[in-house]
Amino acid sequence: MKQFPLSKFIPFAIFILSLSSCDIEQESETLKNTTFQASVDKANLRENGSSKITYNSKTRENMIFTTEITFYGVTIPKTGYQNDAYPYQPDSVARTPEKQLSLGIRPGIEYIGKGAKFPGGNFNIDLNYLEIPIDVVAHVPAGPGDAHFGLGPYFAQGIGGGGPNGVYGQDAGGFKRFDAGLNLLLGYRFDNGIAIDLGYDLGLANVEYANEDVSGHTRTFSLNFGYQIGRLFTKKK
Repeated sequence: MKQFPLSKFIPFAIFILSLSSCDIEQESETLKNTTFQASVDKANLRENGSSKITYNSKTRENMIFTTEITFYGVTIPKTGYQNDAYPYQPDSVARTPEKQLSLGIRPGIEYIGKGAKFPGGNFNIDLNYLEIPIDVVAHVPAGPGDAHFGLGPYFAQGIGGGGPNGVYGQDAGGFKRFDAGLNLLLGYRFDNGIAIDLGYDLGLANVEYANEDVSGHTRTFSLNFGYQIGRLFTKKK
């Protein structure tokens, strides 16, 4: 069995080391931001070159664990218990939770299915990856939660899949194990920890063994549903 190049996962190792440099309060917030998501993906391959093939999209699935390390934040004060007319309202008055405009780094580790359907529906190409996205994410308070958007690179290593003759290797399916590209993210997180995200992986690495004038790139659109499971392990303030 072919071993995976460990050097491909250096970014994740850097993330783990960064946690050890956080103070106790930051560690608690980072743990709280740990989120588990599952999604349905619409995956495709885009092939360029003289033998260009137009693939059909394929529905796949993924699972992802992420956390977030905030490096900049501006807190919006609580409201509903103090104003110019009544500066000292009792504690029984409903209070609006603090909100925060923030920027953070969101690394993760993800199992994601990519691939496509061959034209005519004769067979499917399944590419399964262990992927590490590293996004810079901005949060903007909105309603009962916050809207967020992010952008950053991803690095992926093929760990399985299937095709008529296998999938990875020049003499099998013709696909390389390593993939990398750009990840885009747009979503909303409720104050109770439930999150809904739209994601798009724009593959930039050539994932095909082919002639010099032919290259293949993955394209994946995903709808993610998740929950901040870290909230279960941190004390409420």
